[in-house]
Amino acid sequence: MAITVADVEDLIAEGSRGPLNELDRVLASLDRNVELLLDSDFEHRFHARERLGRFVRRPVATAPVEIEAFDEALDAGVISQPEHEQVAALDHLFAGRDKSTGRDVLVAFEVSKRVDRRDVERAAERAAILRKAGLEVLAFAGGQRATQGATARAVELGVTLILDRDAGTDEPSDESLE
Repeated sequence: MAITVADVEDLIAEGSRGPLNELDRVLASLDRNVELLLDSDFEHRFHARERLGRFVRRPVATAPVEIEAFDEALDAGVISQPEHEQVAALDHLFAGRDKSTGRDVLVAFEVSKRVDRRDVERAAERAAILRKAGLEVLAFAGGQRATQGATARAVELGVTLILDRDAGTDEPSDESLE
């Protein structure tokens, strides 16, 4: 049922709130869906791989299914199926060489326009699952800005934050907190 502006005006004049409650529900759902699309677009425009260049040599996007040791850890019961699925839900997973140690590492990277405590915790938790599988992993979270809680939690959990208030533009200007 399509609701027109005239219908809304009539309902307001009649004092009826039923269809307006439905309209409020639909608009709230639409707001959530638009926010999800904007976040997804932001994740793409953030260019996580390029931003890792200061920390990791030649980062290459990968996936948990491409890492034999990770699948073996699942088969051996070292990690659970839900943990395997958690890692599969990472925004980005990269393989490369840690510039500070020269060792091969994986990078668990969560991206959000506004990085909050939960984004940082997800990066740390998913990196911990990969470590549980015997892999060397760095945890990162990135976005345009971070809450104070995210910044504090990143320090506590050893997650590197990469912040860029101009993310998605042609001129990156990283601000990293290690």
